Amino acid sequence: MIRRHASILAFLLLLTTSCAPAARHGSGATRWFGSTTPPARDVLRFELSADPETVDPGLATGQPDGRACRALFEGLTREDAHTLEPLPGQAYRWDIAPDGLTYTFHLRPGLAWSDGAAITAEDFRWSWARVLRPETASRNAGLMSPIVNADSMAHGSLKDERAVGIAAPDESTFVVTLSSPTPYFLSLMSYNTFMPVPR
Repeated sequence: MIRRHASILAFLLLLTTSCAPAARHGSGATRWFGSTTPPARDVLRFELSADPETVDPGLATGQPDGRACRALFEGLTREDAHTLEPLPGQAYRWDIAPDGLTYTFHLRPGLAWSDGAAITAEDFRWSWARVLRPETASRNAGLMSPIVNADSMAHGSLKDERAVGIAAPDESTFVVTLSSPTPYFLSLMSYNTFMPVPR
């Protein structure tokens, strides 16, 4: 009986190792099966699982919406594919005040929309204020709650969007002021609600 179980175990091990992707050696790097040839007419297609309701990052809520938004837009940060830690996105670096309330983001040089127009810090300020405007009716406006006066604007009690803790002192600097320290704030910056849109 023990021999029979050992034979079955050996057979199963042989099957699992023979089904693993074959590594090819030669250049020193491991390569896996599959084609690296560009698709026909350089058109990339990927599965969304369902049609997105919108591709407007400020209004998107579902997974198909988010997938489309991440393919079209980028936030101040992006997620590391393995650890999900925040990495530089449209901001190549940031400074956090010692009290954890002020984040100063420095935009990468040369950012541009698909029409060639420059992406500036004002585009971020305008896009975030747009999410907070009651008439936009963004279902994710609450994600901006840590920002000074964000809730007041989203609920309509604050009309002056310049009183919200978002500022663009120059074209490449975007400053966010929080009402209390928010340790996960940098991770929020990669979410579609915080992506800029063309005005």
